[in-house]
Amino acid sequence: MNNINIINPVRVVAEIGTNHGGDLTLALEIINAAKEAGFDAVKFQKRSPDISTPKAMRTQIRTTPWGDMTYLDYRKAVELHASDYDRISEECERINIDWSASVWDIPSCGFMKARNPKWIKIPSAKSQCWDIVKYCQVHFPEVWISTGGLNWEETQTLWGTYNDPFDNEMQESKMVLFYTRAEYPTSDERANLSVLPHLQEITQDRYAIGYSGHDMNLNSGAIAVAYGATIVEKHFTTDPTMYGSDQKISLCPKSATEYIQRLRETELLIGTPDKEPSECERLKLAELNEPNDR
Repeated sequence: MNNINIINPVRVVAEIGTNHGGDLTLALEIINAAKEAGFDAVKFQKRSPDISTPKAMRTQIRTTPWGDMTYLDYRKAVELHASDYDRISEECERINIDWSASVWDIPSCGFMKARNPKWIKIPSAKSQCWDIVKYCQVHFPEVWISTGGLNWEETQTLWGTYNDPFDNEMQESKMVLFYTRAEYPTSDERANLSVLPHLQEITQDRYAIGYSGHDMNLNSGAIAVAYGATIVEKHFTTDPTMYGSDQKISLCPKSATEYIQRLRETELLIGTPDKEPSECERLKLAELNEPNDR
């Protein structure tokens, strides 16, 4: 496999999200498991709960492993601290795996800016929050935006707003549109992976589309790659029976390894658009066309 010339290999990202439950030790364990499974990067979710938590949900009571508490207190409980992210950054550098986060508010954007990630992610729920979109465009070299819940018109507006040629304040950052369905989990019949080529019609750039899957089908990543996705993101955990709303849509190490293997095999089969005959082909054709001796 290492001898195959893949110019721009697909990036596969483990969405850890809040599957760590606010526990740094568990977060580090999941990072190392993701590296072993074959992921290229890990991603968390960064919130400022007092800002990003919807007002209508703040006082709702939630049953958690730490007892009954308001939803706002729950969001605070599962939020990692600044020192935790410093340790995460050190660990990711040590084992050579990229990391970043989805940002849910402007203070979280600033928090991540200070850590200088290669890319930043805007979740579907914030894809039309133009203050976040513009902040990320100014301050990060590559911005990934999920489009769950957006129709085609809204998706085109998002792309056009980001790539406004008359907006002189914006830097030359790259935007990647992610196809996803904000359904947890997403059933096979609702996955609709054939959307991906149509996203490319909007971006006019095959390296500007990705897939963030909430399905549980081990073939979805491979199919997304066949349809043109160059980044694939999948929820990941070490134990899907642990507490947390995303655990049930997360791959465990064994299934993630299989998921990535199928994706990489598909990537190899797709290869490149090179149609230059190989030396082996030339020799075989010469052999088959050699005149018969009479």
